[in-house]
Amino acid sequence: MIDLRNPELAIRDLRRIVKPKLHEVVWDAGAEENNEWVYASIESDIYKKRLIDWLTSKLVDDGTEMLLFGPGWNQVKSIGWRDILQRPEEFFCGLDFHSVNVEITWILEYTKTGVARFGRWKKKEPNLTVGPIL
Repeated sequence: MIDLRNPELAIRDLRRIVKPKLHEVVWDAGAEENNEWVYASIESDIYKKRLIDWLTSKLVDDGTEMLLFGPGWNQVKSIGWRDILQRPEEFFCGLDFHSVNVEITWILEYTKTGVARFGRWKKKEPNLTVGPIL
């Protein structure tokens, strides 16, 4: 199983691991039917609470390690899920980002337009094909 903890992986390697898999993400439902995006704002206490409630609804463990890719996938830093919950103003501030847990099972995406979405990679079904019985 690939994960993103290997300190020898360069940012280009991380991109090559994650980006080709994006088409396999199943996005959670958003605020409207047939739309996975939610309004992700910290402009008031009400909006900030809605954002944190939405993030909390994803049932991600506070100690989860993740990588935060900045605009254009050209910057990366290691953070924890609790960082996003405790300091949303640091992340939802008008700059695009993609955040992926190090096990590559889910992704959080935010755009500078102030919307976000959360998805999980489809689980691969094990190949149970059995050869001919002799």
